[in-house]
Amino acid sequence: MKANQISRILSVVLLVAVLATMLIGCDRGSGDKDLDDAVKSGKLILNVATYDGGIGTDWIKQSKAAFEAMYANTKFGDKTGVYINTIGNKQLGGDTIEDDSLKYDVYFTEMVNYYSFVNKGKFANISDIVKGSYPSEFGVSADEGTIESKLQASWQEYLTAKDGNYYALPFYDGIYGIFYDIDLFEEKNWYFNAAGELGGAGDRSVGLDGIAGTDDDGLPTTYEEFGELLYRIVNAGVTPFSYAGDGKYMKRMLANFWSNYEGLEQMLLNNTFSGKANNIITSFDADGNPIVSETDINATNGYLLQKQAGKYYALEFLQNILLGDTNNYSGSIVNGNGFRQAQGNFVTGKYKNNSTVYAMLVDGVWWEHEATSDFDLVARRNPDQTKATRKFGFMPVPKASSGQTYGKQTLISQNNSFCFINANSEHLDVAKLFLQFVHTNSQLAQFTIGTSVTRSLNYEMTDAQLAQCSYYGQSIYRMKQSADIYYPTSSVDYVINNIGYFDFETSWCWMSKNRTIQSDEVLSRFAAGETARQYFEGLSAYFSANGWKGK
Repeated sequence: MKANQISRILSVVLLVAVLATMLIGCDRGSGDKDLDDAVKSGKLILNVATYDGGIGTDWIKQSKAAFEAMYANTKFGDKTGVYINTIGNKQLGGDTIEDDSLKYDVYFTEMVNYYSFVNKGKFANISDIVKGSYPSEFGVSADEGTIESKLQASWQEYLTAKDGNYYALPFYDGIYGIFYDIDLFEEKNWYFNAAGELGGAGDRSVGLDGIAGTDDDGLPTTYEEFGELLYRIVNAGVTPFSYAGDGKYMKRMLANFWSNYEGLEQMLLNNTFSGKANNIITSFDADGNPIVSETDINATNGYLLQKQAGKYYALEFLQNILLGDTNNYSGSIVNGNGFRQAQGNFVTGKYKNNSTVYAMLVDGVWWEHEATSDFDLVARRNPDQTKATRKFGFMPVPKASSGQTYGKQTLISQNNSFCFINANSEHLDVAKLFLQFVHTNSQLAQFTIGTSVTRSLNYEMTDAQLAQCSYYGQSIYRMKQSADIYYPTSSVDYVINNIGYFDFETSWCWMSKNRTIQSDEVLSRFAAGETARQYFEGLSAYFSANGWKGK
């Protein structure tokens, strides 16, 4: 065989090997054939991975298409154009993302310990795109500002606490709550009128915000009214709640009752551990009523925030109102449903013969997207009852008593959800460009249109954009716009260094110690006979007895 023939054969072998390596390196994601074509056409391949959980992957495919079109003829080194290879994976969250195995360019994920990755140098520095102006080709108006301007102050402080630089951005809001079937409520007239009568004639009450014509009109404003609503629902032969039987979502929902009692300013003490706490319970009177006082909080006594009155009233609400004396309101706690079954029961129950009908669901804001197959099941038999046409909403968090000031809700976002760039990406510039692109107002709005969930940034949607959302998606957007959102993101060193101890998912919310019992299993401990007061007193007992981690 001639030398030039051998050379050509070796070249072909080498080319095949290179292409194979490229395909392995970029992994199989959105459209295998499209990826093959992109490799053959010489486009730059950017691997973008997203957690394929409650929000799915459709949202990123929209961003992918828009970005690829924008840069179709742009030169990136020796490449022309870019192909966003999207990889959706339900394992891209929490501990399943190994520190030393980040293999994609860009990540959108949840349950990540931000500073664990930052301290190991795994996240790329993205301060330039967070603080800088948007590229002109994005078509962003000058008054949109920067990505940084869309972040709450607590996020800015947290994300830059290490050295003043940004290494990730918050992804989506993890707000848990009570979601109600508006169609069912309207059919049964489960609303309070202006005279305070449940089911009464005339205009509805103005609700918690005190403004007529808003989403909370006619809904309960106090714990007492909520209890009255539950009694009416049960007597109508409807089960008030569907929720996952392990109670995890119930605990996370319950945190909103704590935050809504305290308000944003007081909740931020749980980030800073510095300032005056207005509602610390110091004792109980002879009738069992809490006695509160103002207390200066600092690094040495921060555990006293476990005595914030909002926590006690939240626990009291769960025990006395939601669970009641006979557990009539407990929904699926008895049979231990998983979250998907709970969603399915809520969506399909009233369309099945001899099936239990549920008035409300305890879940996270993303439940509608997760329940898409349940909506489709109903729509096949009832074509006019689709996800787009049915009406669901977020139940406003009532106040402990009518004496509390009404106005904005304060809700907690609880999922440590971030997007970031792999520090070892070979395409850092393009990765940054894509990350910046998905944080324009237009793309943030597209995310909400596609998921019915809000991003953890401040952005406004136009009427035309909102019209593309489901009724539920519109209500979730309005809910966030009218509320204060508390993000548990502390920039205090001893909190960052003891994240498990201060974590709102596992410890800081509901970890309680009562004699030999030490857990955050509120429902099971109530079922075993523990009272709200006993559980509440065990909160500060746990954090003082287990070595306060402050300075």
